[in-house]
Amino acid sequence: MAEQIKILIVDDHQLLADCLADSFKIFGYETQRVLSGLEAITIIQEQSFDIVLMDIRMPSINGVETLKEIKKYSPHTEVILMTGYAASELIEEGLKAGAYMCLQKPFGPVDVLEVIKEITKKKVKT
Repeated sequence: MAEQIKILIVDDHQLLADCLADSFKIFGYETQRVLSGLEAITIIQEQSFDIVLMDIRMPSINGVETLKEIKKYSPHTEVILMTGYAASELIEEGLKAGAYMCLQKPFGPVDVLEVIKEITKKKVKT
């Protein structure tokens, strides 16, 4: 059996993070949730994740700044940014910093699962 894909969900809205985690678990992904960019940076230093799904707008440190720190510790981790705002400058900055893509909220779990499957296929080929 293939190695289980580990996904870190970073969002200051706990309900959304829990919903995403529950959806991913149904499909066999291992998930962990944190509520801030600072928590994400700490956990990335301790554990490895294949994919990080992260909100752009969070208190204290935004998703783009968190992305830059994550890439220092784990350059091969794919980061999918999420936003419910018109944050084109932050989205552009995030993509330049190495984000895989940015999903506009609201989106359904199926939308994210398709992106995760796409990333997983790429990782298997490399």
